[in-house]
Amino acid sequence: MTNTLALPPVDGAVLAEILDALSPRLRKRLDTVAQKAAEWPLAQVGDDAVAAKVDDETTVTVHIRDGAVRAATDVHCNCLLAPACLHRAALIGLAPPLDADADAAAGTETDDGAKATAAPATPATAATPESQTASVSSPPAPPSALTEPERAAAQALWDAGSALLVGGMIGASLFNEAQLRRAAHQARALGLYRAAALGTRVATGLRAARERRSDYALPQLVTDLRDLLLLARELPRAADSADAAVLADLRGTGRRSYEHQGGLRLYGLFSEPVIARSGHAGVVTYLVDETGTLWTTADVMPGGADRVRSAYNTSVGVGGTVLSHRELTRGGLIVSGASASADGRLSGGSASRAVKMGGATWAEQPTAALFEIPLEKQVERAFNVGDRGPDDGVRAGADLVFARLRVVGPTEHGFAAVTLSGESVSCVPALAGYGLPYRENLEALARPELSVRVIARIDQHRPATLRVLAASPDEDQADIQTGIQTGIQTGIMALPPEWAGRINLGLDSLTPANIRQAEPASQDAEAAASPAITPLHLLRNRVEQTVAGGRVVAAAAADRDVARLRRSALHTAGDLLTELTTTAVPKRDAFGRTLPNDDYLMAWLAAAHYESVASRQFLLRRWLRS
Repeated sequence: MTNTLALPPVDGAVLAEILDALSPRLRKRLDTVAQKAAEWPLAQVGDDAVAAKVDDETTVTVHIRDGAVRAATDVHCNCLLAPACLHRAALIGLAPPLDADADAAAGTETDDGAKATAAPATPATAATPESQTASVSSPPAPPSALTEPERAAAQALWDAGSALLVGGMIGASLFNEAQLRRAAHQARALGLYRAAALGTRVATGLRAARERRSDYALPQLVTDLRDLLLLARELPRAADSADAAVLADLRGTGRRSYEHQGGLRLYGLFSEPVIARSGHAGVVTYLVDETGTLWTTADVMPGGADRVRSAYNTSVGVGGTVLSHRELTRGGLIVSGASASADGRLSGGSASRAVKMGGATWAEQPTAALFEIPLEKQVERAFNVGDRGPDDGVRAGADLVFARLRVVGPTEHGFAAVTLSGESVSCVPALAGYGLPYRENLEALARPELSVRVIARIDQHRPATLRVLAASPDEDQADIQTGIQTGIQTGIMALPPEWAGRINLGLDSLTPANIRQAEPASQDAEAAASPAITPLHLLRNRVEQTVAGGRVVAAAAADRDVARLRRSALHTAGDLLTELTTTAVPKRDAFGRTLPNDDYLMAWLAAAHYESVASRQFLLRRWLRS
């Protein structure tokens, strides 16, 4: 057991203030001492403090107020160098960061008196929960121009993010993380919620990398850093353009408002596990009403992957119903006095009332209508959503695709299939690892000629690839419905009757008995799942390598990659890679000191942004080529 598990969460501004007290010489030793601090034994001191024993003479005491460390003065060390000592800085650097949004949600009530809970990050961005507090009345309108403190906060986020591009992950330290958290804390306090969320995501990625956690992913960190720098640069420009609507969108929202929806008749669609990098986990269940509008209800709380299973079997808490997420995904609710946020999240308040009703198969209305929308239109909608989430005004389910497929055969990570229009697609797990049964279930479904309906998200980094969330047999729907009612099922798939003809691939587990047919794989399966890609990955690789290794890596020769990009008629990509390489060479003054180099920062940002947009357009064209 490590100290991180026992220490209370610490506010980002507090961590930065403690680290500011260190001299430059001590800051260089901080990460080394922090590794030793993980072994310092902790002891409870009264009801509101813990103490770490450094040695026989030195003790660091951490005082807790309202469940967290709220001020730098709450951390004391009895050594001679305190408060400018490494002991308190190293220990508090191991403490988990305080989730400011969840902290603000504590004690806040929804429109009908129920406590608000932190909502999950959308699985597509695998992001930290942001702006989750429910509120009856809308918050005051933000000013139509950036104030000087807001401009300073945006600049602080730019400076903290830019530091990563100079030294890279290899040179990043606890001090870099603290600077990001302080800047994010200040931005949130001033109402720059989107910027604060992105700053927190980058800081979380830094910590995951430093601790070598399994949830660390360099591509995700690169995406978060790119979005942070773009937003920090765009905020002052939007303010100067006097476009109040654009500026309000860039600010983001800090509170989720719930509005009364009246009566709703809801049918369960599917449930998916949520494991956020913020340390939250649980389940979110999607429902559809009679008009085809999607709604969600979630049980996401602080915890790890082991929370997912218990949340799946926990009551959904809508209208006082005792239905669990497992039951609701296959059943339905009639809700009176329903309240929901603009993104479709149902309130769990006591003012609404709900009664159980029967569900509907995916071949019955209103769910069947979702599968009748042309796949091309669904794909365009999903690509337009991109990496945006609920806090960017995206409606629940806008990133989902409802498709009918015929399986060709197994692939390395799932199975290959063709759509009704003959388009070849690759189906892969929506989330890897964490002990979730995604991959095993896809392997079980990889039976040639098996017809399935799937609910999935577009993989926006691989051509013609679906990240599948749930599935249902699509052979003879009349037989399937009869089988559900009688407990006798026919066809290739034989699901338990209580599953109501569908499987939540990250939560339920298929067995060999559920698949009646086991034909050998088609020889065309791997070919169908491996469409051609463009050399844009060469630019993406250098963008990622720059974040990992810093300016030294960016300055390395890239003539061969530039030549290949130009041979593929990707001249802009070649120009951007050349610009990144040449501007990364340090500029020095007469005394040999490195000078600030905004050209290098802008070259990286231009390359990262271009690669993201160009790759997305290429993938979209690959989907729509028919």
